[in-house]
Amino acid sequence: MSATPRVAAVIACFDPPDSLVEAVREAAVQTDLVVAVDDGSVGTTDVFVRLGACGATVLHQANAGIAAALNAGIRVAREQGADVVLTLDQDSRLGSGYVAAALATLAAAAAGGIPVG
Repeated sequence: MSATPRVAAVIACFDPPDSLVEAVREAAVQTDLVVAVDDGSVGTTDVFVRLGACGATVLHQANAGIAAALNAGIRVAREQGADVVLTLDQDSRLGSGYVAAALATLAAAAAGGIPVG
């Protein structure tokens, strides 16, 4: 991992509410990349267009469940250079400073010889 890790948020989505757009904007402030994975939604294309417009990478796939959605998003995040991946669902909201605190904890664990997944 680099000295300043590149952080990606991967969000599994299924028929997401409009509020996901603001959640993605909030996540984008704290991360280097946001990947939203549409897991077979029906009729919510407007939300995904808006996610793309605010900078998220949007993937569409047939409904295969949250694990498949997260795995697809993680694969894309890694391909785009992410060192650290934060997995979320469409209802998750990151509090201010969440990613910085998580990275500090990761660094402290590494310094203490504690392996982190």
